[in-house]
Amino acid sequence: MHPDKNSNEFFRLQSDVLKTIRKWTGILLLALYILSPIHAQRPPASRYINDNSYFIHLSTQNGLASDKVLNILQDRYGFMWFATENGLSRFDGIHFVNFTHSRKDKNTLSNNVVTALSEDPYGNLWIGTQNGLNRYDNVRNKFYRYDTRNGLKNNFVRALHADKEGNLWIETAQGYLTCYCQKENRWTHFKHTPGVNEGNYYYWQIYEDSLGLLWIGGRTLQGIVFSKKTHKMFSAPTWSDKGMKLESAFFVKAKDGSLFSSSFGSIQKYDFEQHKFVHYRSVPFEATCAVTDKEDCIWIGGYGGLVRWHYPQDKIEQFVSVADNSNSLSSNKIFCLYTSNDGCVWIGTDNGINMYAPHKNLFHTYQGYNVSALMEAKDRRLWVGTQNDGSYVFDFEKENIAHFNYRLMTKNIDYATFQREKEVIRQYIRHEAIYSEQQTLNESLADNYQKYLHTDLHFRYPDENHVSSLYQDKKGMIYVGLWNHVGFNVYNPKNKLWKRYALWSKKPDYHYPRLWLGNPFGANWYNGFLEDRKGRFWCITWECFGLNLFDRKTGRFEFKHYFPNNVPCFPQGKIEQIIYDKVRNQYFLNGKNTYFGYYDNKEKRFYKFGEHFPDDYTNLDIIKGYYQYSKAKIFSLPNEFGCDYILLSGSNRLYMANAQKIMYMDLTNHSVHPVCSMPENKSFAWTLSADGHAIIVYCDKGFMLIDTLRQTCMPLASYNTDLVSENENIKVLLQTRNKELWIGTSHALWKQNRPHNNWSRVSSEIQSFNILREKENGDVYAGSSKGLYIFRKGKQIAHIPFMANSKKGLPGSEIRDLYLPDLQTCWIATNDGLAKLTDNEISVFEHDDFNPNSLIDNNVCSISEGPNKQLWIGTFQGLCLLDTKNEHFTDMTQPGNDCLTSRLTSCITEDQQGNIWIGTTEKGINVLSIDADTIAHYYHQPWNPNSLPDNYVACIFCSRNGTIWAGTHQGMVRYDKKHKQFERISQTGDFQIKGIQEDSLQQLWITTNDGLLLSDSTGNILRRFYEYHGLPNNDLSKAICRLHNGNIVIGSMYGFSLFDPEVLSRPLPSQKIMLTDIQVNGSAFPANLNKEWKLNLKAEENSFEIDFAATDYAYSPYLKYRYRLVPFEKKWNYTTPPLLSAKYTNIPFGKYWLEIEVTNGYGEWNNQTAKLFIHIATPWYYSWWFIILLIGSGILAIWGIIRFRERQLRNENEQLEALVKERTEKLYRIMENKNKFFNIVSHDLKSPLNHLNVLSATLLEGYNDLNDEEKLQKIQMICKSSHQGKALLDNLQLWVLSQKEMIRPVFRQTNLTDEIEAVIQLLNPNIQKKELTIIAPSQPIIVYTDKNMVSTILRNLIANAIKYSYRKGYIHISAKEDKDYWYISIEDCGTGISPERIEKLFQIGTKVSSLGTEKEEGTGLGLLIVSEFINRLEENIQVKSTKGKGSIFTFTLHKTFRK
Repeated sequence: MHPDKNSNEFFRLQSDVLKTIRKWTGILLLALYILSPIHAQRPPASRYINDNSYFIHLSTQNGLASDKVLNILQDRYGFMWFATENGLSRFDGIHFVNFTHSRKDKNTLSNNVVTALSEDPYGNLWIGTQNGLNRYDNVRNKFYRYDTRNGLKNNFVRALHADKEGNLWIETAQGYLTCYCQKENRWTHFKHTPGVNEGNYYYWQIYEDSLGLLWIGGRTLQGIVFSKKTHKMFSAPTWSDKGMKLESAFFVKAKDGSLFSSSFGSIQKYDFEQHKFVHYRSVPFEATCAVTDKEDCIWIGGYGGLVRWHYPQDKIEQFVSVADNSNSLSSNKIFCLYTSNDGCVWIGTDNGINMYAPHKNLFHTYQGYNVSALMEAKDRRLWVGTQNDGSYVFDFEKENIAHFNYRLMTKNIDYATFQREKEVIRQYIRHEAIYSEQQTLNESLADNYQKYLHTDLHFRYPDENHVSSLYQDKKGMIYVGLWNHVGFNVYNPKNKLWKRYALWSKKPDYHYPRLWLGNPFGANWYNGFLEDRKGRFWCITWECFGLNLFDRKTGRFEFKHYFPNNVPCFPQGKIEQIIYDKVRNQYFLNGKNTYFGYYDNKEKRFYKFGEHFPDDYTNLDIIKGYYQYSKAKIFSLPNEFGCDYILLSGSNRLYMANAQKIMYMDLTNHSVHPVCSMPENKSFAWTLSADGHAIIVYCDKGFMLIDTLRQTCMPLASYNTDLVSENENIKVLLQTRNKELWIGTSHALWKQNRPHNNWSRVSSEIQSFNILREKENGDVYAGSSKGLYIFRKGKQIAHIPFMANSKKGLPGSEIRDLYLPDLQTCWIATNDGLAKLTDNEISVFEHDDFNPNSLIDNNVCSISEGPNKQLWIGTFQGLCLLDTKNEHFTDMTQPGNDCLTSRLTSCITEDQQGNIWIGTTEKGINVLSIDADTIAHYYHQPWNPNSLPDNYVACIFCSRNGTIWAGTHQGMVRYDKKHKQFERISQTGDFQIKGIQEDSLQQLWITTNDGLLLSDSTGNILRRFYEYHGLPNNDLSKAICRLHNGNIVIGSMYGFSLFDPEVLSRPLPSQKIMLTDIQVNGSAFPANLNKEWKLNLKAEENSFEIDFAATDYAYSPYLKYRYRLVPFEKKWNYTTPPLLSAKYTNIPFGKYWLEIEVTNGYGEWNNQTAKLFIHIATPWYYSWWFIILLIGSGILAIWGIIRFRERQLRNENEQLEALVKERTEKLYRIMENKNKFFNIVSHDLKSPLNHLNVLSATLLEGYNDLNDEEKLQKIQMICKSSHQGKALLDNLQLWVLSQKEMIRPVFRQTNLTDEIEAVIQLLNPNIQKKELTIIAPSQPIIVYTDKNMVSTILRNLIANAIKYSYRKGYIHISAKEDKDYWYISIEDCGTGISPERIEKLFQIGTKVSSLGTEKEEGTGLGLLIVSEFINRLEENIQVKSTKGKGSIFTFTLHKTFRK
């Protein structure tokens, strides 16, 4: 059975067959392409041009409810709504909010399969599902359900449409069209023929035209037209070519009013005269949906991809899913299309949402090319050079692509190309770029094509696909620079033939000659071409000469070059030896393998020595050709000889040496003569003898002596010794004025002792010695791996170690040279600066980027006497002169005006005056005046803000107004022609500028390592473009060019992009802001703020958080926002997604405006502010009635307070008067007691003083009449009286101090038992005198008290007990405890105290002291002090006494610590 031609099955089969044919045709063509031989000269294969559009993807990974999207809608506030198979999703550009069905909640969706969406004029959102209709309340965030029980005829909603009158039209299954009139709450149903086998297909549509007719179509549904006025229906199907009615998948209106529908792959236009759809064109898939965008293009999606139809031009662009392109469609199965307000086209698929944003597709990108060069040819074809696949040529008018990959490093080369390129192939063979592992190839192989094909060949540089530059000269020839040693190609568009050229000499000169003319074999890194106004053709190469002249007639390079070979600068600037020739006033400079020449102090210029080649030398013509521009002195030094060491002997000979050969140059005629040869020798060190007539040499065979007068060489047997071990290498020699030989090795420093010539080691530690110098006084300076050593008469007198950042040590870790100009000074070259040692003080000179007079580099190699009492300082970066007076360094590495600063050239351009500008990757810019043939140099100078910001110059561009622009790795600069300086564009300082181009508006387009920049004609950056704007990558290449139509093309490693600069520079407004959520006091707040932009809050609702977002869905993740609450704050708060919320707490009541701004997609503020009015209600306690009530209450309260206060003051006055009276009386009593007390004290003091006076007078008057015993007795009485007076004064002083509170207790843990024992020991003489028995506790008693005060209390109480005890009596000291206290008792059996006296014991002003049992006298103050200290300790004391039986004094002490 075959399907009928007009049936649905026929159309499906036809589509499948076409797909299969296309698939196998593509595979066959690919196989033929791969299997066919690749020839160097093949007609280019044509391809169709197809740029890659940029689609944004959203899926469940981003928060979408389901990847199967069935319908799309944007509401009036800007939210995007997506109907999916698993619920409804709302999207604000940043976040998704999903709504799903819940059986437990009736205010959720009625079903998760959402099929249709519509918004009515009232702002209600209607959602159709497989099981009913839903209306969404955006204030309360609830859904209200409608089904067959309350209005519908069928619960399966197919399509929805809300008309302008407020009616909702619902298409459901089984052919029901329902009208719901919300004003009247009336449901009206209209029956029509349903679609055949409807099933669960989801593309259905209700479209309303300008006449109010409803067009209803969808899957298997033949179109129906319904009149809202007459309520009549008529059929409007699409038709097959056999007249069969087919489905109407969709309805879409074009700009001119045409109405289109589709069935399978047929797009049909409605003929209003015939009242039927007529086939218009086909699309390559079964269409399901369509929409018109803002540019009036019709987008059609279906089961096979997406097309954009430019109607009526009838141009189709197809978009499909590509597996390895993340920016393509995510799926070819499309269910729905929608155009949002910002012009974006939304595509619903079975694999998420795709969005086509016009602003993200302003760059038409062609992917799959690693672009390194771009050029539009005169025939308006675009040449695209790649890094790995040759050149592509795009013809946009014919819409095809040609591919050129001109290869010679292959055996698959046709005969015609072989014959045309035999000279180049000969060079490849000569330089072993083409070689054989089995034999040495002869150049004659380039003359035999068949032999060439059958010889076993290998190719050293098979990668000939890296195109580094493109250029077309005035004759139309196209030059393709290559980057891999192989040369450059020239293409003739007329005969379509290719030719290869290379800057090569003949073998063996690809080895580096002494003049460092460059490596011709490594010279094939072509960065640019230029034909100047004189018709000369320039090539710039990275390496070799840098700037080269090419003769296009002969196909050869001219000898003239601008290579700076004579100036010792980086990388040839490492000068390791400098020797002054006083006779000729010249300084000889040796940099070993990098530089050998001299500085003529008369001419003030450098000369480099060039070797002399024999007359039969293979490349003599090339050498002479290049040497005439080499600015060098030619002499007979063999070209294979490498000079590592130089030594000046006498006045006319310069000795030169390496480890294998020693020669000398006769300075009178620059002739070179051999001295001795030492084949295979490895060790080498030499020094001039003390008398200057001989050279002492150390080699593998030992020591030798070269007589400079007789030109003889003989071994020195007396010097040979076994002092050097196998692992120890001799590195330096020095013979001092007293003819002692010093040897520095890798392990130690040795000295030869005369006259026996024995050796002694003068260094103690293992270290390497590299440099030895002798001063005029005979001191030897030795530089080692551990610092500088100074020796005098063979003994070490000083050592200066390496110590970074210290004035007492040397910088770095290696000494490379020493210079001793006088007895006080030593200059030291280190690997981290220059040091000056003067009288044991060290000064260090270092490179300072911001000081033009500083050392040019910290890696110092050599030091020598210079002209005009200056010093030559050799560094890794070149030479400089040091003026020792002002300590200024002069950079001598800058080349003259006849050569380039560097051979590493990167770009070339011509200004309007014809000057040629050449950029380099290491030494700035060179400007060649083609009239004067001189070169001006421009460098990066850190101290000069008007210099280049960096020496790496990637591009130079001359604008139409003659301004020169340069791009560096530290930004872009503009050349100020008047002042001959550069103006830095500060906005570009963080970018690596790679390419610059000008558009028709005189704006500059700048490719960088971080996007594309747009500036005005002054360099002011206007706009930035990044990958999210549609660029293939942020890291762009230097490739940029302008096309004849004004478009600009830029390249990157992922392809090239073409754009219209006028479109990209247009103003872009910011999109509308919508409020996405609000929370008040931490809880959700029911309000639709997007409707009126007003928020009224209660007084207590003064903390709120408002979320917001812009409806700019193309750039939503990259927008910038700012907000502020006016007048609460004046400054803006800035934020970026996803943190889009304004949060405020405890805001005072009042009226506010929340202002919110958003940038456009380019990050530009447009000052379009959205304002939300916020009113926080006034609290009740701020209302007028409450304030009046509060004022009245306040007045009454104040009156009451005043009355109360008056009464209170009267009472207080009376109390104060009583208190004053009481205190006065008390003070009077105290003063009276003190008077009595001092009267008692004065009386007590008076007795011992009178006694002392009488005794001393008696003793003085009758001293001679008294015998010794009487004298002793008098003296003892005086001593006793004085002791009594002193005790009285001590107690008085202690009591006074306590009264002034100068003695304060310090509580600490104290063992009372120890204190009792100490007091007993102190009073033991008195105890022994009365023969008393003391009973005291022996167990530890721990209390918390002041140790000194307790000791005083015990001393007074025990002394008092001793005083009033009878002879041979006892004193009992006991202690008892309870929970908090110890009770300490002191009991005696003495005289006792009467009750009257007990009451007065501790009263001031009452004398209670009396004589003891043995007439002992007291001060009367002891118990007062005890009472005072007991009070200070916050303790208690009690006295019990019986007259004639004794007394018991008991006081308390705390057991624990008290605060």
